[in-house]
Amino acid sequence: MKAILLLSIVSATSVYILIFVGGLVTRAGLGLSAGIDWPIPAQGLFPTSENFLEYFHRAWSGVVGLFIVGTAIFAWRGRSGITRIALLMSLATLLLVGAQILLGWLVLQSYLHPVVVAAHNNLASAIFATSIATVVLFSMPQKGPLQHAVAS
Repeated sequence: MKAILLLSIVSATSVYILIFVGGLVTRAGLGLSAGIDWPIPAQGLFPTSENFLEYFHRAWSGVVGLFIVGTAIFAWRGRSGITRIALLMSLATLLLVGAQILLGWLVLQSYLHPVVVAAHNNLASAIFATSIATVVLFSMPQKGPLQHAVAS
């Protein structure tokens, strides 16, 4: 299995886990348990028993971001061996993650305003969709009329 495909699978899986944990945070009413300080809670680098779930959500989001950045870098560096659409999809996922970081901060600053939280949740779904599309595109054969490689 190509490294780029494996990394994209890890990225998509990690996004799914992040969305699941985010749902747990929301359902448990713990969205502000670590405060509005971001990215590191006011309590410091280590979670307490009261804010562990939200802290894990924040920390895991950083890991997910690194996986997605890594996928985009691999795609960019190997762009002569992948399709244009696969490269663009991995870059779109990276762009959406950048927007999600800002939106996550806004969720905290708005004290969980329902509209902002809904936008955050919807954007998470879009990130999952583009990450799954990236996996599919990286797993497809690299030859065919719809798959022109990006020039080096």
